[in-house]
Amino acid sequence: MLHVKQNISLELEKMRLSYDADLWGCLNGFIQWLFDERCLSPLTVRNYLSDLCHALTFFRSHWGEVPSLSAVLNLTVIDFRSFLAFRLNQKINKRSNARSLASWRCFFKYLALKNPSLENLAISFIQIPKIDKKNFPDP
Repeated sequence: MLHVKQNISLELEKMRLSYDADLWGCLNGFIQWLFDERCLSPLTVRNYLSDLCHALTFFRSHWGEVPSLSAVLNLTVIDFRSFLAFRLNQKINKRSNARSLASWRCFFKYLALKNPSLENLAISFIQIPKIDKKNFPDP
């Protein structure tokens, strides 16, 4: 699992030039918070980071500019719904979309804990996609 944590650090360094300095700093702090405070597994942290990066890549093409912290803080319900519609068109399953929304909710929770002025409530108005429960035969 140590190599997964090292790979996450390398991925963060690669992303440094893809986002503005404030957003990159928040992403870096978020990853450390997930490890240190939330004690999440390296694989979960990697998936959260991947979810955020996929969304930021979408928003970059959606907006036509490099994502910034202020732009992320101003994301709207329409922005998140556009992202989910894009993912549905890409045939990404409901479970992955639910995790992606959970990643964003967790990121905004981290930002609000760090500084209450860094808050975005739009994500709280997006319903998590319903996941079909697997039907197991009765014993």
